Amino acid sequence: MPALPWWGKGFLLVLIVMSLRYYWRLHISRVAPNAVQEVRFYQVDNALVRTASAGFFARLDDSSFLHPWVCVLNWRTLNGKLYSLIVMSDSVPPDVLRQLRVRVKFSPADMPKK
Repeated sequence: MPALPWWGKGFLLVLIVMSLRYYWRLHISRVAPNAVQEVRFYQVDNALVRTASAGFFARLDDSSFLHPWVCVLNWRTLNGKLYSLIVMSDSVPPDVLRQLRVRVKFSPADMPKK
């Protein structure tokens, strides 16, 4: 980025710091108003998702990501809004993480449509 003037580099740095702060509050410290704080499964693909501002029912979205070290669970509400929950492998007991992976892997969203 040598072609940018010093004020352009400073502006980009400010944008990066603001983005870092937003995503830190959303996914790490979970204090943002729309950060997922709790999920309770009620049916195979239906769960009660609680944020700092509200609680609502949501379905597990197809865009959820599973890896041995991290699970990214995407929850879609009835009105189409998407909420994400990042679960690290060392943040929950191994048997709970295994059950969660099985539930996500075999959720009805992945099943063939009839």
